[in-house]
Amino acid sequence: MAIWASIPYHRATARLIMQTRTPTSAESELERVERYLASDPGNTLLLLKAVDLCLCAGRIEAARQHIDAARQQAPLDPVIQHQQGTVLIAQGKLDEAAQVFEALLGQVNDPNIAFNLAFVRYRQHRFAQARATLQAFMNSEEVSPHMATLFVRVLHHMGEFPEALDFVRRQMPGCDGDPEFLSAASLLLFDDGQLEEAQRLSDAALVAGARPLEALVVAGSLALGRDDPHAAITLLNEALTINPADGRSRAVLGMATLMNGDTAAAEVHLQR
Repeated sequence: MAIWASIPYHRATARLIMQTRTPTSAESELERVERYLASDPGNTLLLLKAVDLCLCAGRIEAARQHIDAARQQAPLDPVIQHQQGTVLIAQGKLDEAAQVFEALLGQVNDPNIAFNLAFVRYRQHRFAQARATLQAFMNSEEVSPHMATLFVRVLHHMGEFPEALDFVRRQMPGCDGDPEFLSAASLLLFDDGQLEEAQRLSDAALVAGARPLEALVVAGSLALGRDDPHAAITLLNEALTINPADGRSRAVLGMATLMNGDTAAAEVHLQR
């Protein structure tokens, strides 16, 4: 097993892939781990565990303190360096995170490291670099859903529709149970004009219990197209709770509120 296998991936700014824990349960477990650390402060395994739990609970400064303590114990440990990179992402220090992951990827050609580096480049809008980082791993027979999802998003942002659509088709058998992949694919298909298939994938993503941003945007946009502004407003407001800065959600919400007769709210959304 690769040494990186136990390290959580980043999928979004405030959300690590630690779906088995809620922030509340993470806080409870963190209290227990920190009691152990009080009597064994140099235990790097406990420190890394504490970092994971702090990130899940949204305690970014505490995560930084724990990873700094771990680095003091073993500054050259690649697992600790990798976890340092995830903390830097959570802090929004993307340039520093990229440096950490680039150095690690130069040592070990591992998909987990490549994913985090590509995620940083995606966040920086350096889509060509994100694509180049992921490309070497996309020909594998077992591309993980989260890597496939990021690759779809990167290609979509680059306007590489033929390649992205072909990739979605090839990966669908292995990713059709993953809401994030279905969500990203639904937006791609929507922008390609394949509205019925976009609706199907959006519905599949949302019915799975997750509420991914792209699926909500697609569902809201299609509701608007059906002259159902009430449904569109509900869906797009939910999308904005996930990412208040998402311009596309804001624009479609503006059109929906305008259609609903609320010109003042429409003006606010469209100006933003």
